[in-house]
Amino acid sequence: MNKYVDIISDAILSLGEPNIYDYLQIITSFISVIISTIAVIIAVKIPRKIAEKQDKIALFDKRFASYEVFLTFEAFAYQIDKLSDIKNYKKQFMIIFYNNLDAEFNGIDALTILKSLSLKLQQLVFLFDNITNSEVSKMLESVCDFVIAIEKNKNVEECKNIFVNHVKVFREKHHETILSALKEN
Repeated sequence: MNKYVDIISDAILSLGEPNIYDYLQIITSFISVIISTIAVIIAVKIPRKIAEKQDKIALFDKRFASYEVFLTFEAFAYQIDKLSDIKNYKKQFMIIFYNNLDAEFNGIDALTILKSLSLKLQQLVFLFDNITNSEVSKMLESVCDFVIAIEKNKNVEECKNIFVNHVKVFREKHHETILSALKEN
């Protein structure tokens, strides 16, 4: 009977000793923890990268929309700079801002169109470096003054020259900055 007790006690003692299965279990647990950690890191990084790309795309869209409005103002300034007749100024306004050669120019409608574009133009201040609110405001005010001058037939050439000058100065000062910011995205 002592023999059986010794065998049982040896079996019980051997259960407490680590064997190869115990070591395999520790290793697989450790590997599971590492894999889980890597999965969590990847799960956090991928959505963040996607969000950063979406932010860049949204920023590009807003920048380009604002720049496109400036290009419209610039095209108008460029066209009227070559002209000297109120009828031609009105015609150019209708072509550039309405895309309609046959429509009749109306000063109030023209100012309404300019007002609708003013928000996107004013966003240039926030979307690009070194553009001041003063510069954008001067450009907006001068084009509105020009439209009013056309409508009233007073100080037309003076208002035209002021508007064209503001657009040219703005382009010279900020065109490269705007293009490089657009290329970044």
